[in-house]
Amino acid sequence: MTNSRFYFIFTIFASIFVAAHLFVYWSMTRTLVVPEIKILIGTVLVFFVSLMLLSFWSQGTGHFHLPKYLKYMGYVWMGVYFIFFSMAVLFEAVRVLFKVPVQSSWILVASCAMVALALVKGFQFPAVKRKLISSEKVPASFHGKKIVQLSDLHLGHLFLDDVFVTKLVEQVNALEPDFVMITGDLVENSFERVKPLLAILSGINAKLGKYYVTGNHEYYYGGAIWEKEMARLGWRVLHNDFETLSLGGGRVNVAGLPDISSRGFDPHQAFNPQLLFSRLPPADFTILLSHQPRSLEHIPVHMVDLFLAGHTHGGQIFPFHLLVKTREPFLNGLYKEKSRFIHVNPGTGFWGPPMRLGSSSEISLLELSNPGVALAGLGDSS
Repeated sequence: MTNSRFYFIFTIFASIFVAAHLFVYWSMTRTLVVPEIKILIGTVLVFFVSLMLLSFWSQGTGHFHLPKYLKYMGYVWMGVYFIFFSMAVLFEAVRVLFKVPVQSSWILVASCAMVALALVKGFQFPAVKRKLISSEKVPASFHGKKIVQLSDLHLGHLFLDDVFVTKLVEQVNALEPDFVMITGDLVENSFERVKPLLAILSGINAKLGKYYVTGNHEYYYGGAIWEKEMARLGWRVLHNDFETLSLGGGRVNVAGLPDISSRGFDPHQAFNPQLLFSRLPPADFTILLSHQPRSLEHIPVHMVDLFLAGHTHGGQIFPFHLLVKTREPFLNGLYKEKSRFIHVNPGTGFWGPPMRLGSSSEISLLELSNPGVALAGLGDSS
């Protein structure tokens, strides 16, 4: 980015950012009568506006670097302010539309309560969520096989460190998965910082295979270097590529595409579903990994039986869900569209503020099931 372009973007961003904070200040102090509280709120807002603008300036120009603790405070403020702004908009809309005499103290108390809840949920370790993929196309030999899907780990970001990864490896291995599949946004820092964390992550065990596709954030931190490192550590990297597994007469394709935005970073790394599907052999059941749910727009329905994605974080902080849904066709969880299943992991880690509101971090445990085999098993047991 050229200096002139950055200065232009910074000016626009700073103007909007300051105006939005002024709106929050006005809304939260409009009916307050204690001047000391107004001064306190104003001081806090000025401090964090300055911190965020300094952070943006330092990243864009490289003239200086903020201490890590200030960066952490800035990330937390991103979430805090988003909730404050959303609550202010909500209460002011109620006041104007329904003529309710909304008090500034209501907005302040409600916002603080939502922030506290979001922080509590954000610091919770991801829970295991079990889901059944029941299809007659699942080969009998793959009935009962378990897939652990991880997504949006953002390793190297805030406290997503060696302690987090070590606990994650223990949790995943305790599930005794047949497959482990990572659907992108694995990293959120430099190669030197994240490389040791990937070494710990390689301690994950899977009976039939460990698979990985890139997300958009890998391309912010070096692109292809992450695929090379994951391959070196024993993961099967699916870059417009696939692997066919044969077991007891059943055949399952596990295929993957790099992030749909990859073509904008490196033409040689480009998302290319046409190339993938021109080479994909026939199989009983096909699983496709791709980071963003909107990748499905380029995938013929009949080519895929189970599509795994991430990227959305389930909205992470409500009401950001509403913005995500304008861009992504699926937000969070398991969907059935015609003959195929779609599963969107809401993020095993987080991006930006360590906060969650209306969403939860997740280790997805998907069990493949053939209803005929399951029914036969029930009959045998009776």
